[in-house]
Amino acid sequence: MSLYGDVSSGVDTGSVTTDLFTISWNDGQLGQGPDTTIPGSMGGITSIPVAPATYPSVTTGMATANRLLELVNTTSGADWADPIVITGLAGGNDPYMGNDITGNGQTYIDTGVTPNVIHVVYDTSQDGGQGIDAFDTAGNPIQTPNAVILYHELSHAYHYALGQIPFPQTACPGNTTDEPAAEIDENVMRAELGLCLRDVCNHSTQPGWGATCGGRATPDGPPLPDGSAGSGGGGGGGGGGGCFIVTAAMGTATTFEVLRLRGVRNRLTARTGISRRLIDAVYAEYLQFSPAIAAQIAPDPAARLLVRQLVVQPLFAWFTLAERLAFRHADQAKLLEAAEAIFAACPPAAAQLVVPVIESLLADASVSAGLPGWLGAFAPGLDAAQQQPFVRWALLLPLREAWTVGSRRGDLFQAVANWLALAPIEKLDPPSSRSLDRELKHVAAFFDFAPPARRVLGLRLAAAWPATSVMLQRHGFI
Repeated sequence: MSLYGDVSSGVDTGSVTTDLFTISWNDGQLGQGPDTTIPGSMGGITSIPVAPATYPSVTTGMATANRLLELVNTTSGADWADPIVITGLAGGNDPYMGNDITGNGQTYIDTGVTPNVIHVVYDTSQDGGQGIDAFDTAGNPIQTPNAVILYHELSHAYHYALGQIPFPQTACPGNTTDEPAAEIDENVMRAELGLCLRDVCNHSTQPGWGATCGGRATPDGPPLPDGSAGSGGGGGGGGGGGCFIVTAAMGTATTFEVLRLRGVRNRLTARTGISRRLIDAVYAEYLQFSPAIAAQIAPDPAARLLVRQLVVQPLFAWFTLAERLAFRHADQAKLLEAAEAIFAACPPAAAQLVVPVIESLLADASVSAGLPGWLGAFAPGLDAAQQQPFVRWALLLPLREAWTVGSRRGDLFQAVANWLALAPIEKLDPPSSRSLDRELKHVAAFFDFAPPARRVLGLRLAAAWPATSVMLQRHGFI
C-alpha cells in the first residue's frame, strides 16, 4: 500500500475523496482501508493518522486511473518504499512544512523517518473562493479545478517515488525543475475532462475563474461556465454540485461546507448501487424546490446568514458525524469532535424558535402562518419540501434531530443510528441479483457502530424485498 489520505483533525478529507474519485474517473473501484498511523518528523508531528487507499483494478482505461492504480498498488522495490500522504486543506498553513498553502499545492519528502514520507499538500478552497487560474500557451487564464491540482501534485509524488526528480523532459529546454513534467501530466487530466490545456513551460498561477473550453470538473458533471465564481472546485449539478441552498447561503460553491458535503455524497454514491440510487432519489426531489429557495436567499445577506446558522451549519455538523460513525466509528476523538460541532451549532435559545417550524413541516402542516415577517417568503418552497419522502428523511429529519438532541446535549450517536435506520431504501427497487449480496454487505457495514439500527431497517427491507431474506439474515439485517 503506497497511497494514504491524511485524516488528521481539520483536514478536508471529503474533498480529497472527491478528487481521487475524479482521478479514477468514478469507476467504483476506489476504496479506503481502516485508519492507521505512519511516523512523521516534521512540524513537531511524530504520528500521522491516515487511511490507506484501496484500488484493486481499473475499469475505465483512463490514463489518470491507471496512474492512480500504480500509485496505490506498487509497493516493491527501493523506489516505491516511501508512502505518499495526501493532505487536503481548506486554505491555511501546512501543518508539516508550516507555510501558507492557500491557493497552492506542494509536494516534498520527510527524510527524518524511515521509510521517508512523501507529502502531497494542496488547497481545496480554490484560494478562499477566488478560483485558481493557470495559463494556456497564448497567456490566457484557464480554470484549475481541485482534482487537476491534486493530479499535478501526485505527478511530483510519482517522480519522487521513482527516484527521478526532476523527471526527464524535453518540452522546456533549460528548465531543470520537475514542473514541466508535472504540467505535462496535468494536461492528460485536463484533456480527459475537456478543459483548456496548460502551457507546460509556464508554472505561474493567479486568483480567478478563467476559461474552461467547455470542460468539466468531474467525469459526470456539467460543463463549467467560463468566468463563473460558482464553478471552481466542484461537479455534479449546478450551484456547486446540486447544493443550491448551501451554495446560496455560503455565497460560493467552493467553501469548505459545500466541498465537504459534495465529498460525503460522492463517497456514499461510490460505495454501493443502493446508496447511489438513494442519493439520486434525494437529489431528484431536492431539485424540485431548492433552486427557488436559493434564488430568494442569494441576494439577501440577512437571509443567507439566517440559513447558514439555522440550517447549513447544523446539517453540515450532522452529516459529518454520520459519516464518521458509518466509516470511522472506532475513532472516538473524531466522533466527540463532530458531536461537539452539533452542540455548538444548535444553542438551546434558538432551538425554541426552530424546532416548532420543523415539527410543522414534518406534520405536513403549512408553515406559512408560522414564519415571522419576511421569512414567510420561504413558505411555498418549504411546503413543497415536506411533500417529498426522500427529502423529509435526508434533510428535515436530521435537521430536527440536530436541533432537538443537540440543543440539550443528548445522545447524538443513538440519534444518528435511529435516523439511518429510517433510510427509505425499501422505496427503491432491489438491486440486480448479481450484485445484491455484495451491496447488502456494504450497506450493513454502515451500521457496524449500531447493529440494532441495522435490524430496524432490515425488517422493512424484508417486507419490501421478500426474496432477499436469506441475504438480509447473512448480513445481520434480520
